[in-house]
Amino acid sequence: ILLLVVLQVSRMDSRFDLAVPGIGLPQQVVQGGETHIKLARDGHFWLEAELNGVPARFLIDTGATLTAVSTQTASKAGLQPRAGGMPIRMQTANGSVAVDLTSIEELRFGNVAARGLDAIIASNLGRTNVVGMNLLSRLASWRVEGDTMILVPNNPQPALES
Repeated sequence: ILLLVVLQVSRMDSRFDLAVPGIGLPQQVVQGGETHIKLARDGHFWLEAELNGVPARFLIDTGATLTAVSTQTASKAGLQPRAGGMPIRMQTANGSVAVDLTSIEELRFGNVAARGLDAIIASNLGRTNVVGMNLLSRLASWRVEGDTMILVPNNPQPALES
């Protein structure tokens, strides 16, 4: 049980990056206009995406209101806090945190492309990025069947190689 707890925590806490090697993520595939994502061994759905053209890994969190990007990923993708914006306080499962609002020009994965997506830049994420309901609600539909999450875009794009 302890090993499972450490593996779960290691996905969300960058301090474990050296102690626990990355577990290979199941690949996402595009089938019949849908993006299928297999459940990872850690019990979460992870996807490989491009954030403003920069490769990035995201955890899909149906309990998150907004898409969240780590400070490291935001820097690589050229995301900046909104001009004149003050950091805001958000309540998370881990307590209250200060975050900056930003806009993502384009987030792509599978056959999904989200443009002009509101997001937050959060330093407490380590290197984890999170797809929240503000992206999922833009889709025609999404569902979980067994160990597969199926995302159906309103306007399917050519498949992005993962």
